[in-house]
Amino acid sequence: MFSGSSGLHYIQYRESGWSEQFYQEHQEVIDTHKNAQAAYDIAGGKMPTLKELSAEYDSLRTQVIEAKAVLEKLNQEIKDLKNIRYNFRILLQDTDPKPKNHHRHYDLER
Repeated sequence: MFSGSSGLHYIQYRESGWSEQFYQEHQEVIDTHKNAQAAYDIAGGKMPTLKELSAEYDSLRTQVIEAKAVLEKLNQEIKDLKNIRYNFRILLQDTDPKPKNHHRHYDLER
């Protein structure tokens, strides 16, 4: 079992014969213990060691660093593409034989 107050309350709850009154008085702590026990059971009853957790953390940190580099590159590509689109629209406006006033910021008639 787990140590700490949730573990102690759970033991007292069990020793009370699963008393509904005891459960109501300590529901939050007992539920916390049950959730922790479920997580422990999902892990096959074996909690990872600090070495295993550190290795996983290092791996995830490396993935984050790599993903940030890719994201930075993609953001630059997006910026470049937006500039190209803007320049293309300007060129289209300049070469269009029929001016479209709704695309311009000023009215040529004035």
